[in-house]
Amino acid sequence: MENFNQELEKQGQESLSQIVSERLANVGEFFNDVMHNALDNIRSIDRRVAVGLSVGALSLGGMAGNAEAKIVVGEGIQGVNLGSTEAEVTSAIGQATNIENSGPGEPINWGYTTQPFFGDVVFSSEGQVTGMFTDSKKQRTNRNIGPGSSLESLKKAYPKIKCTSGQLGPKSEVCTINGKYLGKATETTFIYFFKNKGANEVDIDRL
Repeated sequence: MENFNQELEKQGQESLSQIVSERLANVGEFFNDVMHNALDNIRSIDRRVAVGLSVGALSLGGMAGNAEAKIVVGEGIQGVNLGSTEAEVTSAIGQATNIENSGPGEPINWGYTTQPFFGDVVFSSEGQVTGMFTDSKKQRTNRNIGPGSSLESLKKAYPKIKCTSGQLGPKSEVCTINGKYLGKATETTFIYFFKNKGANEVDIDRL
């Protein structure tokens, strides 16, 4: 009888061990499944974040590029180009603060007293832009030059620029870059009322 009880006890222990082993195996499989799913989710999130960062970087890159090129030497400022129409100017920088018209056949001057343009746009009597200037320090060329830039940084950025002293007084300096746009000669001018200070304005004109 004792041997029989021992045998039953032994079988019970073996059955219990088997059950525990099976349960542990199931737990192990469950845990592995959970971990695999978690890793898949993390990888998916990482991919989405990576794509998002890439798109963001491209977008920011594009924004930076545009910001650097608000003044395009020989062409225009803030999307206003030589040859632009009144409608195109309005679309680019909005309505003018004031408009001066000396009479029939005379140039028309649109003044802007707010940022980011802060300057004037001049139209021919035919309604096309022939010149413009800006005083805004928000405006920069693709070489990071604009109102407020030192004469030294201007000459470093544009080594071939031509400068003349004294046109606006003994301490002034006027520097010009000649070019062509839409088949016509242009001149971009950086004006320094005092050459030991920053540029006061940038002009772009059709000659």
